[in-house]
Amino acid sequence: MDPRLLRLLSIGLFLTAFGMLFLAWPQIGGQEHLDGVSWNWKLLLGVVFALSVAKGAQAAARDESPWNARLFSWILMVALTVAAMGYLTYQAHLNEPDEETMDLSEEDAGTPRAL
Repeated sequence: MDPRLLRLLSIGLFLTAFGMLFLAWPQIGGQEHLDGVSWNWKLLLGVVFALSVAKGAQAAARDESPWNARLFSWILMVALTVAAMGYLTYQAHLNEPDEETMDLSEEDAGTPRAL
């Protein structure tokens, strides 16, 4: 395969995987839990996931046999990244504030003041 075409397809696959990850992760883990995860972890894991998917596709396209050791190493990297995402989401779930402390009664809310 032409290396320029492969590079272009890999960039497209990277961007697609990166976008689809951030559409699927809130649906699977819950948006409330994902809000508790730091943005730098979300960005890092998103880039690693998308890069692993793109590099796995490159490994499958470059060799004669699509199922090779490089492909399996990138599949393992995808699985480890997904496990890290699950762990961070679970930790955010365990450390979320209680609903009882978040509810404000009308007495606690105070009265609005005009400026």
